[in-house]
Amino acid sequence: MFPHKELLEAIIDLIRHWHWGRLIIVFTEPERIRRLVIFLEHEAFVSIRFHLIYVEDGDYLKAAKEVKYLEECNDNNKLAQQYGGSNSSPQQHCNEFSRLLLDMSPKDTHYFLLSALKVGLVEHHHWFLTTSLDLRYMNMELFKHNNARFIGLDPTDFSEEDEQKSESLLPLPNRKEFEEFVRSHWIAKNTIISSEGEMKNNEAEINIKMSEAILLFDSIYLLARSLSNETSNILNLNSRRRYFNQRQLQQISSLLFNNNITMARCAGGTRPNNRKFSAGNALNKLLREYSSTTYGLSGSLKSRLNGEQNINNNLFDTNNNFTFQILMLGYTGIIEKIGYWQYGSDIPKIDLRAESRAQQQKRIKVSDELKPHFRVTTILERPYVMLKSKESDNNFEQKQFEGFCIDLLKELANDLGFTYTIHVVRDNKYGSDNGNGSWDGMIGEIIRNEADMAVAPLTYVLSTMLKGGCDFGPRAVSTSAYTANLAAVLTVSRPHIPIRDIDDLANQSDISYGTINGGSTMQFFQESKIAAHAKMWARMKETKAVFVRNNREGVEKVLRERYAFLMESSSLEYEVQQNCNLTQIGGVLGSKGYGIALQKDSEWTDRISRQILLYQKRGVIEMKKTKWWRSKGASCHGVGSSVKQQRISLNLQNVSGLFVILSTGLFLSILIVGIELYVRKKERHQADE
Repeated sequence: MFPHKELLEAIIDLIRHWHWGRLIIVFTEPERIRRLVIFLEHEAFVSIRFHLIYVEDGDYLKAAKEVKYLEECNDNNKLAQQYGGSNSSPQQHCNEFSRLLLDMSPKDTHYFLLSALKVGLVEHHHWFLTTSLDLRYMNMELFKHNNARFIGLDPTDFSEEDEQKSESLLPLPNRKEFEEFVRSHWIAKNTIISSEGEMKNNEAEINIKMSEAILLFDSIYLLARSLSNETSNILNLNSRRRYFNQRQLQQISSLLFNNNITMARCAGGTRPNNRKFSAGNALNKLLREYSSTTYGLSGSLKSRLNGEQNINNNLFDTNNNFTFQILMLGYTGIIEKIGYWQYGSDIPKIDLRAESRAQQQKRIKVSDELKPHFRVTTILERPYVMLKSKESDNNFEQKQFEGFCIDLLKELANDLGFTYTIHVVRDNKYGSDNGNGSWDGMIGEIIRNEADMAVAPLTYVLSTMLKGGCDFGPRAVSTSAYTANLAAVLTVSRPHIPIRDIDDLANQSDISYGTINGGSTMQFFQESKIAAHAKMWARMKETKAVFVRNNREGVEKVLRERYAFLMESSSLEYEVQQNCNLTQIGGVLGSKGYGIALQKDSEWTDRISRQILLYQKRGVIEMKKTKWWRSKGASCHGVGSSVKQQRISLNLQNVSGLFVILSTGLFLSILIVGIELYVRKKERHQADE
């Protein structure tokens, strides 16, 4: 009854339709390898690379880890080489290993997917094609929220109209009632009674072979229909009769099989007393000659078989358009019919008219009209967001932007499945508190719901993107300023210019200095308690002309005037790489990173955080930084390359602060211990009294 040949043909056509270049096949029973050999030797798979993974002794976790190893891209040098000369991303190279064919039972499929979920295999870029015909009936609750695609074939295509077409002689049971009957008996059979007396259902066992049960029922039903039709003609029975007594059964066997029936007997091995069912040929002939269209639980049963065909042929006749439904569990979170595969009189074919446009294309996961859409606000800042050189400054179409942040946004959109439109923030500000509860700049647009996401060099200290994800953090005094100041004390330089560090800049009046108005660096000096920083802030706020609107204006001011521009280290590194007339003086004042701003309580916060962490792990962010900081027109090598620095030894004055801090800490710790001992002694004395 089961169409193995048609199932293999359907799977082959699906793999060919989606242009899969590499395929990982995971199977359980060793016997399945014989079917896989025919599958692998198919002429359509000459250019496809296969990896076979055998689930040995039920070790699903080991098999899942093997799949993870195959798709892991840990070799950054090889990855950079692949990524270097093309427009494709490293993630796309990894995705070539993320197409899996699961040749196993529904229960084994469920166990393997649970293990795959543990090792991070059930993700947006993974496709799982199952040979099991029971995807519709499997418990997929744990997997439907990960945006992976699960594809299965279903030989049943039953509708209520088919149920109404069934003849009254042997009426069909209700399809839903039949499924519930099979499910309830299966669950009852696999219910586990715990030591506490509680009844627990094994979730994997609930994934029953419903399709096989339906096909088995239809095969018996078709045989019964054939016998009922023949015996009704022979015995002239009432069409409403549903059973026969023993005398009538003997009469039927006598008329149909010449009263010469021997039952099958299997003694095992090659013993001579093995015996075939003598009525087999007669039953086969009866089925072939039965020409009425019969509707079973799986739909229309086409049984018009050619009488000249061999007796061992399948009950399903491929000349009568055998059909599989193609099911998918994807971004919608529900199992949907996306098309069908039909084996007709000419060649097998796939019709995915129910499938979205993007699902039919090779590298697109879901059609644009079904993807969530984000309004992205940004600010023009080299090399993060720039207009392409050929574009006008007055026309801000999203395809005209380029830069580090734009590349990162494209990666996120491609991997997480969303679309976006970009606009430049209207007031050209990052965002700061106006003092009345409102914010300006990009942060203000996010708060006012004028934008969904801000992708720009937004700096902040806690939980930064480049240090391990993004999240909401409490407002607190930054300790990085003290750390950086201590590092500056321990580093002594003797450059060939009058200004060596931030203290020299603060103690002179010949060169003015400033930063971006309303930026994080301005806020850093405004809130700093370090004497040199406070002195610099007092001078800066006296002269508004020292503040600029963006980094580009600040760099131009440095080149044009006697002016020092205080800026973020990453942006400074880029500018020094691009212009050899610029140099960096002193060390890094504060350790900060960049983040993506989303609306508060956005459901995308965790997903974007995890994806950025994945980019860090695979070196994607570092390669993109190399692309924009060093590869795009960079003419100077090394930060501060125009300054010749000579390291000298430290004296007592340089490290005296360390001993002061150490002594203070020791004194405070001794004082606290003494107080604690006194309090405990007093409490013990009171207790004794």
